[in-house]
Amino acid sequence: MREQSLRSYTARMAAILIAGFVFGMFLDKFISFQPPTSTVEEGVAVLPGDEQGQIAEGEQIVFAQADVTPAGPFAGMSYQEVVEMYEGKRVQFGEECQSIPNYLTFKTGSEVMLDNRSAEKRVVYLDATGYTIAAYGWVVIPLATRDLPHTVSIDCAGLYNSGQILLQN
Repeated sequence: MREQSLRSYTARMAAILIAGFVFGMFLDKFISFQPPTSTVEEGVAVLPGDEQGQIAEGEQIVFAQADVTPAGPFAGMSYQEVVEMYEGKRVQFGEECQSIPNYLTFKTGSEVMLDNRSAEKRVVYLDATGYTIAAYGWVVIPLATRDLPHTVSIDCAGLYNSGQILLQN
């Protein structure tokens, strides 16, 4: 009887230790989450969007209302024209910040349109790179990595893994 009690106690303690270890590994995501910082250099990985200009703010890339220069790739284009141009390569974020669609597959080097359809500006993270998109704003960014295949995690306004993008050759 005493040996069975000792085994039971040992099994419970092992389960508690394992649970504590697992919880400790992910604790920072639930309690004191610090958003990852951008690793993208200013002006390299992001093209300005419809009446959107790029402004460096800390280590994030921020998009704010500004005039597009005539030399910009989307100068003179309407929102609808850009939507048609990126048909099948657009991720929308609505009021709840859910990615629509929530899963896409692209070749590395492809560009994707991040489209905020909310009345509030949104911070969208693709892996560790953060983008702040103005209310009803959009940006076009290239997706590239050397380690293929790679699944890019999309986080939006605190909604973790809102969507995913699979990059492949």
